[in-house]
This record gives sequence, structure tokens and C-alpha cells, in this order.
Amino acid sequence: MLDFKQFVEDIIDKRGINENDSLELKDEILSHLSLLKDEYLEKSYNEEEAIKLSIKNFGNSNLIGNNLKSNLPSKNKYYKFNFKNMIKLICNMILLYLILVFFFACIISKNINSKYFSIVIPFILTIFSFLYINIKINNTKSAIKSIIICNISSFIIIKLLSTFILFIAVVLFGSPFNRSLLWSLFSYLIIHIFISFMPFVTFTISSIIFTKLSNKIIFSKIRNIYETKLTSVLFFFLSIVLLISFYMLPNSNLILKGILMNLTNSKIIQFHKNILYLVVNENILIPNIGLIFLLFLLIKLFMLIYKKGIKSIF
Repeated sequence: MLDFKQFVEDIIDKRGINENDSLELKDEILSHLSLLKDEYLEKSYNEEEAIKLSIKNFGNSNLIGNNLKSNLPSKNKYYKFNFKNMIKLICNMILLYLILVFFFACIISKNINSKYFSIVIPFILTIFSFLYINIKINNTKSAIKSIIICNISSFIIIKLLSTFILFIAVVLFGSPFNRSLLWSLFSYLIIHIFISFMPFVTFTISSIIFTKLSNKIIFSKIRNIYETKLTSVLFFFLSIVLLISFYMLPNSNLILKGILMNLTNSKIIQFHKNILYLVVNENILIPNIGLIFLLFLLIKLFMLIYKKGIKSIF
């Protein structure tokens, strides 16, 4: 039999309602259901019947859940981000960075020292964090604080990630600078921080100014449509990274090619590739794991829509 806890979870969970509102709504609904139950108990119904009638009297869980979400006074926003929220944003920013690098470097073949990498990418990342934070936070000071923390954190992580990729390249192919490994990594890190630091700082300061001007006036009227769980964000992040890696194998990226050759302990003589798998030297099969992960997420989304209704994600 469906009990109150399960019924409340059906109403609230998996609708993208933020954690704060979710907890408050659950308490309110449980309280209301308890009152209904007491009324039925006073009418001489047993406990099982009282619970069943209370749930029936309360209404359809999907209709109630979607209506509650649409009419939240907070507009499904946070007063401030917690650690988990910041991790989600930083992951999204790093993922966006990787997608942009892939697009500019591999799709339209732009040089990594061009303005696309030093100006355009930092601009897009700061715009993304500005919109993300202002849509999800209804307090100006908290929004500004989150912009500063998340932008700085993502900048540092991205530079360290780039340096780590160079480290792998140097280990596989040797230093292109005729210097020691440590000096090569240090030089690369300093140069790339210097190139993109000022645009990044400028765009971040601009984000702070615009947040101060627009958070209450403009963004307070915009509802936060859906609050994604951290696990889903990380899983999506992994699927896209794996998809990009699969696309670049075996010859589009020397680092990935070098890693593949080291793992298989053989040179890549020939390969056959389609959207599902890559066959190297006719004996090594590499499935498109990123696509599998992405399909899994899409199936979960369709199941959610089927169970909760399309309004649950809007």
C-alpha cells in the first residue's frame, strides 16, 4: 500500500524542485495528510483505510506536484548556493570549455593562440556563469559571491587541466621546447594564465556589475525551470567528454592516439570506425561509451516525462 512518505516523494521528487523548497513542501504536505488521516480516524476508519482515503482525498500526485512547482513563491530559486550547487556549475563550465575548445580547434581549425581561445572562450564562460547563477539565485550578494567563487575555481581548474594534458603530451612525445618537463609545464601554465587572465577578470567584473544591476530587476521575474542533480550533471559531463574523445580517435588527436597505442602496446596500422564502435588493427574493439551513457540519460529523461508528465521538466 502507498504510504504518506511514498506519496509525498511522488509529488515532490524528480521534478527539479530545489532542495530548500523540496524539504519545506514535504513537511507541509505530510502535515496536511496527517490532519486528513486524523479526521478519518475520528470517523472510525482504521489506520490503513484512513491513509488510503487521505491520499485519495489529497489528489493526483502528478497534477499536485507540477502545480506546486509552477507556483513556488521562490520561483524555484536559491537564496544562496551550497557546495553542491557550486560543483554543478563548475562542472558545467569545464564541460562548456572542453566543448568550445573542441569546436574551435577541431571543427573550425582555429589556432590555440588566437583570440578565440584568449577572449571568446572566457567571454562565453563568464556569460554562461552569469546567466546560470542569476537564474538560480534570488539574492544579489549571494549571486555575486557565487560568480566570484565559481569563475575563479573554474579558471584555475581549466588551467591545471590544460597543464595536465601538456604533461601527458610531454611524457608521450617529449618536450617541444627543448627544456625539462617541469620547466615546460611551468612556462606553459604561466603563459596561458597571462594570455587569458585579463579578459577573464574583465568579463568577471562585468558579470558582477550586471548582476548588481539586474538580479532583482530582471532575473527575479524569471523562474528556475529545473534543478538537476549533481550525479546527473557528472554523468552528462562524462558522456560528452567520452563522446569527444571517441570522435577524435584515433588520428585527430596525437595525445589520445599515443594513449591508445600505449594501452594496446601496438602501433595503429589500420582502423574502422562508425558511430557505435572503433576497431583498431582488426582485433581491438573500442565501443562508443559516451554515446551509451548519453542514451542512458535520454532514456531516463523520457521515463521521467512518461511518469511525471512533460510539465515536470518545465
